[in-house]
Amino acid sequence: MSTPKEYQSVQIGGYVPKRILGKRDLSGLWNMINIRNQRYDEAIKQKSAIDVALGNLKLNAAEDKWKYDYARKIQKKIDDAATMGDYGDALDTAVLEAGKAVSSPEVMGRIRANEAYEKKKQEVESRNDISDLTRQRWLDQNKYHYEDTYDDEGNIIGGTEWNAGWSPVSRVEITKLAQAAAQIAAPYKGSTSTSKSGQSSVTDQNGLYGEKGSKSGSTMLSKSGGSSRSSSYSYQRLPEEKIREVFDVLWKADNQAMLSLEQDYQDIKWKVEKLTKERDETTDETKRKSLDDELVKYNASYLGNNKQPMKEEEYMLSKVNPLLHNMAYNYIQKSSSISTNNSVSYGDTNEGSYERAKRFNDGKTEGLPPLPQVTTTKGAPTTYGTFDLGQGDSTYSINDLMQ
Repeated sequence: MSTPKEYQSVQIGGYVPKRILGKRDLSGLWNMINIRNQRYDEAIKQKSAIDVALGNLKLNAAEDKWKYDYARKIQKKIDDAATMGDYGDALDTAVLEAGKAVSSPEVMGRIRANEAYEKKKQEVESRNDISDLTRQRWLDQNKYHYEDTYDDEGNIIGGTEWNAGWSPVSRVEITKLAQAAAQIAAPYKGSTSTSKSGQSSVTDQNGLYGEKGSKSGSTMLSKSGGSSRSSSYSYQRLPEEKIREVFDVLWKADNQAMLSLEQDYQDIKWKVEKLTKERDETTDETKRKSLDDELVKYNASYLGNNKQPMKEEEYMLSKVNPLLHNMAYNYIQKSSSISTNNSVSYGDTNEGSYERAKRFNDGKTEGLPPLPQVTTTKGAPTTYGTFDLGQGDSTYSINDLMQ
């Protein structure tokens, strides 16, 4: 502690001689300030470059929040390095982080996962061998997902690979499979046919069937006739059971048809459950009505006769059985025909036909009409049509006269 004696020579408020300062060199200070400002600018540029690089990464939209947090994490590292306004260390940190920003394990893992997802998504969306309902279900059930993986010390070393939960199978038209079964199955066939025919002829040289009445000895009358009868019966029958036998063989030989029908069932099951959930959660009556109308359409194929959801096997049978039933057939064809022919011929005289007319009229010749005037050449047969014997409205054919 200072003593009073020590301050005896000190004058308070006395004259102080002016000191002349020498010229100082401040260039080093200005250089340091310029370097600091330059490092600050470069650090800011690196931060901006990092943000741009991250923005150009082809990441899934689901990674937007992760990308924002990742960029802020890098920025915080740079800011933390700028202690007391010294951006020397901050620049070094910024350069280091810029190099790692787009090549770190968490970034590369997300890029690979998104590439795998987009490739499969585009493939499914462009396929024309699946239904729109299958496409909708796949997109809903196979969304993008990714998780980081860590080592024992907690460092990120990569991430999970993206894989679809299931892949659509090509749709098989069950109708075509049933048609193929019906074509392959051999139907039962059979046929029968019968025919019967007879012919008869009579020739009377005297024109009176054994009685002499002809004024000439030439042939005056001949009669011939015949008939034939035929019938046929054929059938071709393909029962449902026989089609089913072939269908089952085709079904088991290629499981693509079974997988396709299983996929159809899962599609409609997913759609009904999704619509039901939306209907139950909405408070909009207009939307509820619209969802109810859609449910009616899909439930027509999903609900059984008991109005309960069908199991997978029940659904498949409900699609197959009607097709096989409609493919079955039983064709029967029947036909029959009858034909007859009769003819009566005369020679060159009229006596025979006149006598026949007399016999038809009980031997009475009174009242008979004049005989038709027929001009013939001897030996040339002439065929007549109908005789009108004047008996009321009755008309008799020459065949009647021969009975």
